[in-house]
Amino acid sequence: MNQSEFLEKVQELLALAQSRGGSITEGMMEEPFADANLNADQLLSLRSYLKANGVSILSEEEAQTNRASAVKMTAARKAPAMEDKEKKIYRSYLKELELIKGYEACEEKLLFERKLSGDRQARQLLVEGNLRQVVEMAGSFAGHGVPLSDLVQEGNVELLMLVDEHEGCGFQEDLKKRISRAMELLIEEYAGNDSFKKRMADMANQLMDASEEYAGDEGEQPTIEDLAEKLHVRPEEVESVMKMSMNAMTIDETGLGGE
Repeated sequence: MNQSEFLEKVQELLALAQSRGGSITEGMMEEPFADANLNADQLLSLRSYLKANGVSILSEEEAQTNRASAVKMTAARKAPAMEDKEKKIYRSYLKELELIKGYEACEEKLLFERKLSGDRQARQLLVEGNLRQVVEMAGSFAGHGVPLSDLVQEGNVELLMLVDEHEGCGFQEDLKKRISRAMELLIEEYAGNDSFKKRMADMANQLMDASEEYAGDEGEQPTIEDLAEKLHVRPEEVESVMKMSMNAMTIDETGLGGE
């Protein structure tokens, strides 16, 4: 990796950190240089440079803790409020689950013993007996930008996995923690997608301004390489944003984007 490539990757890290609110993880910092075999001193210099430019470098554990805290703080500031359409779906889920017979808390230990011995009916009862809890938890996480159906699906996947993995002791506590964590991450993922879209929209505006400025100065339309140089990004990024803008225009003009 030559100096130009190295500096380019450093700029990409700065842009990534900016899009994430000023922080990246250790893995994100090291991944672009995986093939460069940086030694300890070089990594330290890279870390120092990023920090000097306002970038916080977090361990994976710190990043997960921050993500969970952000979701919980958002939930605390704004009580979940489902739209009317979501409320109807929620009530429909609960209505359907009235037809499914659950099990008593005192039966859970025996069901797990049967499940561990290979009884598939016991496994099915453990799953069905907790479907309502999944829906109720999904309802408590609704109103943060994620469709209720996606929250329920995420919770059901975690329920199935935990029933298969668990031996029974402390199952309910583990189930609540696991479903809560999965739904928090899903909300974060949706929020991240919104952040990415905003970044692309901002860059599209920058491209338009840069193109007009270049045309005014040079008297001709800029190439992708000209714009990339002006914005200090890779040509591939410019091309990607231009394609996304063209796709959006096509959808608006043809009405093929649905509602």
